[in-house]
This record gives sequence, C-alpha cells and structure tokens, in this order.
Amino acid sequence: MNIKNPIQFNIDESFIRTMADDVAVLNKGSSVPPNSLPIIKPDKKPVLSKKVELKSSNIKIPKRQSKYFFIIFGLIAILIVIGTGGFFYWWNYLKSVTPIVVTHFECQDNQCIIIEGDGDSKCQIDAECQPIIQELLIPDSLIPVNETKTIELIVGQENLLPGQLSLIIDEGQASSTINRILVKSVDQEEEKYIDLNTLILALNINIPENILSAITDDYTLFLYRQEEGNRLGIVIKMGESDTLVQDLNNWEDTMIDDLDQLFLIEDIPDTHSEEFQDKIYKDVYIRYMNFPMPILSLDYGIIAGNLVITTSREAMFNAIDTLLRVEEENNSF
Repeated sequence: MNIKNPIQFNIDESFIRTMADDVAVLNKGSSVPPNSLPIIKPDKKPVLSKKVELKSSNIKIPKRQSKYFFIIFGLIAILIVIGTGGFFYWWNYLKSVTPIVVTHFECQDNQCIIIEGDGDSKCQIDAECQPIIQELLIPDSLIPVNETKTIELIVGQENLLPGQLSLIIDEGQASSTINRILVKSVDQEEEKYIDLNTLILALNINIPENILSAITDDYTLFLYRQEEGNRLGIVIKMGESDTLVQDLNNWEDTMIDDLDQLFLIEDIPDTHSEEFQDKIYKDVYIRYMNFPMPILSLDYGIIAGNLVITTSREAMFNAIDTLLRVEEENNSF
C-alpha cells in the first residue's frame, strides 16, 4: 500500500518494541519489566496557557469616564461650599435671636421680684425680703409688778389705746396687785415700745411743758386692782429740777381736765372740793382731789425720786408701800 506523505519520525530502530516481542517475554514467564521504555520526543514544546494578572495600578480609566468623574466631584465640592456659606449667613443674619434682657432682683411688698434693667440684686428668695425685727429689750419697770401685759398697736393707730386698756380691765386680776402695761408700736419695718410723749398723745392727756422738762422719758404705766375694780396709774422718773413741786401745784388748776382719760370712765363726776387737799402717808407728802365716790380720786406725789399719779387713794397707798420697800432694800446693800 502506497501512503502519500508519510509522517517522518526520527527514531532509532533499537528503541522500537513490537507486540511480538512483548508476547514472547510473557510466554517465558518472566514478570520483569523491560529496562527502559521508549521516550518520544516531540519536535516542539507545548505552549502553556498564561494567566493574565491584572493589578489595580494598571487599570486605566477611559478618558470619557474620567471627565464625568471630575465633573461630579466638582459639583459636590461646590454644593458643600454653598451649603456651608448659606448656613453661616442664616445663623448670623437670618436666624431670629432672642434679645438678652438684663434683670436684677429687688424686694417689693415683702416679695423678691425680677426688675428689668441693670442693678445689683437685693434678694434671691422671698424670705430675704421679710422685715428684720430685732428682739426688743423690755424696759425696766420703775415699780415692782405682779404681771406684765402688752398691748400692740399699728403705727398711726395709737389712739386705740383707751379701748385696748378697757379690754385689759375686764380681764381677771388678783386683788391688791399691780400689773404693768407695755404699749408696743408695730409696723412692717420695726417694732418698739412707745415713749412718754407718744403715750400722752395715745391717751389724749396733757402734761405741761414745764413738768415734762423736769421729768425723764422713763415711765411705767400700771393697773392696780382693788375691790371696786382696776385703777390706772403712772410712775415717771424725775430729772433734775428745783421748781418741780411748785410747777405741780400750779398745774392743779387744770390737772383734772388734763388727765381725765386716766379715769377710764365716760362721765367724770364733779369733784368733792374745789381745791386739792394735803395728806401725809408714811412720811410721803400727797396732794389729792376726791370725788363723791370714795373709790375714785386723783392723787399725786413724789416717792423715791419718782412722780407717781394714781386714780384712787388705795392705789396711791399701795404704790408708796411698794416703792418705799424697794428703796429700803436698795439702801440695805
């Protein structure tokens, strides 16, 4: 058979192994493999497929896509700049800002309130606006007493004192005792015990100026309890005066009318005599005016450096006994 264009192999004949030779070897019972196998050497080395490794650094963006990228980036940057500028403009110029109002605190009607305007704050809470009332020192009594009663009157209403005294008279009081009457004047800022001049105005009585100049502002108003009822009296500390006795004698012409409110009765009866009478009790010189009722009189005298005025003889005798006893005790030390 003629074969056209046979494939040419450049193989040495000594490497050709036939099937007949292999069968012959098997027939001999030998299992030893041949010393070598034929090696076929191709004319050309096979071409291996190559893996293409792409690196990010080698990626190239097409020019058209790169153009769009920069446009978008630029628009975003412009929007950020415009938004930031618009925000600051709104914040500084368009935003409604609540104006700052300057205030401070002040006390009004015992309350701490806010006042517009500049100023120093005077308080923080209402408690700081309450009136500071200092504790009053009770004045010393010029005569020993069994009990002290206090009447409080609002400033400007001292004329109510006679009515308040009438209420105290109706209260129970032990017989032959002396109760002191303190009159306190009170307002929102302070409280104080009224002085002698205020007492004179409150009781609507009159003491001549020459007598007032001879006495001090130190006094004690008292109620003496006798069987027939309470009698009002007053003890006033004397000052330095050589004419006080004579001035008191001259006052007798108008003394009843000047001191009529001390009797604490509406209708004062006519006096028993036209002139004041003299009496000495325990070496104390007394001037007195009696009324038809023996339980009512106007007595005055100077005892232990004090001017004493009472509205009954029994009240005067009790005041003399008390003041002389105190004087004796003081002299014994």
